[in-house]
Amino acid sequence: MLILVIIVHEMGHAVAMLVTGRGVRFITLIPFVGGMASPKFPYEDEWQRGFVALMGPSLSLIPTLGLLWLAFSIDSALAARAAFMFAIVNGANLLPLVPLDGGIILDALVRSVHARLSQTIGWIGVGIGLALALYAQSVLIGIVFVFGGLQLTLQASLDTHARRKGLHGYQAPALIAALTLTIFAYWTIIVQTYRSAGFRAELGGPQTFAHQTDRAIAGSRDRARGATRQSLIASIGMAPQVGRRYLALSPLATPRTSELNRTSLSPTNNGITH
Repeated sequence: MLILVIIVHEMGHAVAMLVTGRGVRFITLIPFVGGMASPKFPYEDEWQRGFVALMGPSLSLIPTLGLLWLAFSIDSALAARAAFMFAIVNGANLLPLVPLDGGIILDALVRSVHARLSQTIGWIGVGIGLALALYAQSVLIGIVFVFGGLQLTLQASLDTHARRKGLHGYQAPALIAALTLTIFAYWTIIVQTYRSAGFRAELGGPQTFAHQTDRAIAGSRDRARGATRQSLIASIGMAPQVGRRYLALSPLATPRTSELNRTSLSPTNNGITH
């Protein structure tokens, strides 16, 4: 389900890139971080950049609202859980912290006024994100915001924003209004699905939820290790029996040795020799 949520989210970014004429270079999933859609051509202004960042969560509202309607119309716990997953992932992406979509939108708004202030706010957001990772004791959240710090460093060294035009006219108010409505919509969906599906006791606090996410990703790795360990133990346990059988059947074995090994392998003696 999480992979589907990420794919739909990135498709929203891709549609916005096509609408703004930037094209789509690629869409990819990044382990422990999420996904990324890259434009074929650089953004011409901060409006295009903010619009593309907003469209990932905004277009994901369509399947989220559909799942919410299904959850309440047929009283489906599965649909409620799916709607909650869509809402929590996209709602979290609207937090004003780099490298999340909300952080990119905030950067586009502030950079139109003061570029250096935008860089400072970006680093403050990375610091808050790392503090959140420590509070939730989540390695995955920490990786996301370490990635955000690397992104800010790369942007500062390349000075990629110098050639982009700032927001003007109606663009800033429109971006703020759309961001506010999207945040409100996701917050409402999260609250409604959380109550209807009885998630409070199941999810617990932020630390419990973060640990559940970490365990879900690490579960397949632990199961693979367990299977390998069991296979190795079984192989070691069979080694003495295989050795005795080989010795009993060997043409070099003496009559007395063969007789002892046949006796030890006999099922009627339960592996006990006399």
